[in-house]
Amino acid sequence: MKVKVQNIIGIGYKGEFDSIPALETGDSLSRLISHIKNLIDYTKIKHLEIIDQGDRYELITRLTLNEFSLYTHERPLTLLEYKTIISEISAYSKTLPSNIHLILSSLPILWPDGEIHNTVLHVQSSRKCGRNPILHHLDKKVPDLGDARYKKEGQPSPLYRDSLMDDEAFLDIFLTADKLYQLLEGNDYYHTEYSPNLLLKDTEVRVDDINQHRGALRIKTASGEIILVTIEICVEHSETNRIGISDTKYLIQQLAQAGKKLPSIGNHVLTSNSIDIVKENLVARVIHADPKNPPLKYKESARETLSNSTFGNQWTLFTYQPKKLKAIKQKNLERVPEIVDTGDDEIENSPYVNP
Repeated sequence: MKVKVQNIIGIGYKGEFDSIPALETGDSLSRLISHIKNLIDYTKIKHLEIIDQGDRYELITRLTLNEFSLYTHERPLTLLEYKTIISEISAYSKTLPSNIHLILSSLPILWPDGEIHNTVLHVQSSRKCGRNPILHHLDKKVPDLGDARYKKEGQPSPLYRDSLMDDEAFLDIFLTADKLYQLLEGNDYYHTEYSPNLLLKDTEVRVDDINQHRGALRIKTASGEIILVTIEICVEHSETNRIGISDTKYLIQQLAQAGKKLPSIGNHVLTSNSIDIVKENLVARVIHADPKNPPLKYKESARETLSNSTFGNQWTLFTYQPKKLKAIKQKNLERVPEIVDTGDDEIENSPYVNP
């Protein structure tokens, strides 16, 4: 069956990080959870609007938020608060119809290793309504100088992998994307006592999942179609980093070794604060959640400004007409088996403007 994706892009800028909350009643965690639930409700409405039209294809509706849009004011969230968000969103998403995907980007989590992790929570509604959704945790692997940074006692709190940025191996100007990825994998907190596979195993998040390698996910739709979704956070997508390509290659290898069916179609999702798309770094057709770079090759079907949001000060939701999922790009993935190339992608970027 042909699969199409209706994309909803949520632009919330930097949440409440650099501004006084519009609503000062209630603690930030409760307001944040309420806000996410409202976004889920909106996504469900838009999904059912298309379903009710009775088109002959399988529909996925995906909400993607821009990087930092869920950042809190003054301090990051604790691991316990993150677990509360996971629990609340998992329970709330049980009633969703199948084929709704949420890319909740991004949350500032103070990890027990003392570093702040720029975190994305991926939520996939169950293939049957009433059952538990599928949740995956991922975070930004390479910090950037322009990233939002909290302060403690007047000093910037360290971000995940800040210390690696000063490592001689990382600063090697001859470091290729493959060697960079090997360096990142070797220094990954997944190999320590702070691994999310250990610290999140008491939550609804899938840990040690054969269908995930960092930002690359193998997803089964309600009809049983196998698709690939590769998520990159801002500078991960840069010309030299190519993290999404590396994540996907590792996932495909992992699936092949386990004898799993490999996806042949998919999407590349880029969530950022401000970054241009590098065509050669795309795994598949791209959808971009970025305050300055909207996906103009997608035809907008609805736009709504949230004037009374419980979290943040400025939110706009952009809904785009469904687009067919296309084949994954073999030439960009190099020697990954059973991947079909579709040729060039359609990309054009310019700032969001009011009509």
